[in-house]
Amino acid sequence: ERADRVLARACDGGRLDACLQRGVWLTTTDAEEAAALFMRGCEAERTDSVTTTMSCGLWMTLLDDHIYEPNDGDEYAGLSRICALEQSGALVPGSTLTDGSISTHYVGGACGRLKDLGMAAGSSMNLDPPQKQAPNVAALNPYAPKW
Repeated sequence: ERADRVLARACDGGRLDACLQRGVWLTTTDAEEAAALFMRGCEAERTDSVTTTMSCGLWMTLLDDHIYEPNDGDEYAGLSRICALEQSGALVPGSTLTDGSISTHYVGGACGRLKDLGMAAGSSMNLDPPQKQAPNVAALNPYAPKW
């Protein structure tokens, strides 16, 4: 509990490495808070920072593993940020991210997910997230009932 309080205070004071560490600790108990902490690190100005890339990679992992389900606006904002990092080469899909104590494999795909949501990469002028459409069940499963 004391370590969590110390990390929370350090994170609130701007230490993004503390946000990252606290997010890792909270992943199994409070995925929503962990995702918020990872996004704080991901949105840092320095795109060459290990903390930034680790935070983005872990946020995507929560999303990919269906541990965290963001609302549409948060999903769009997170994917936009990560797609921009992928396009700049700061975050490389297929790479292993490590800061010496934490390590994760970054699969990537933020730009592809944005396209799936109906948004082009870099189209940040429209701040409203796209509307999700119901999947075409017949196309997914030809044996599905037609009602």
